[in-house]
Amino acid sequence: MNRVETLRVELQLPEYTALDDSARLASLHVEDITLAGSINSLTIAAKLELENKWASMNDLEGTEPYYDTAFHTTLVINTFESFDMNDTDQNLVYTRLVNALVNNNILTQEQVDEITATGYSLISRDTEIGVSDSSLWEVEQARTS
Repeated sequence: MNRVETLRVELQLPEYTALDDSARLASLHVEDITLAGSINSLTIAAKLELENKWASMNDLEGTEPYYDTAFHTTLVINTFESFDMNDTDQNLVYTRLVNALVNNNILTQEQVDEITATGYSLISRDTEIGVSDSSLWEVEQARTS
């Protein structure tokens, strides 16, 4: 299917009916569709380092209240290169890891949210349907074909 045909099918959806061509194009370009990707383990380690937690987590004697969490965090970060947020198991491992970091006051929820945000991006509807950077001309052609 070519770009104009793809747009023709898309523009037949009810949400475009009351819009003029410029508004249709603007609607297609809004980046409001969340795309899940991966969270790199180095991002977690970097945040821990920035918060002066990485070195201390790797230099515990074993008697600290969060020793198990610190040991487990280091092990997981060294085991997983990244966490694919589309993979249920990897997402669960990531979620458990960051929850333990928050529950043990190693990182704040805000800091974890910053890390988590690196695994997601926003795309537009035209990108999602395979016609990135659609033009007004293409929208006009799609509507009249």
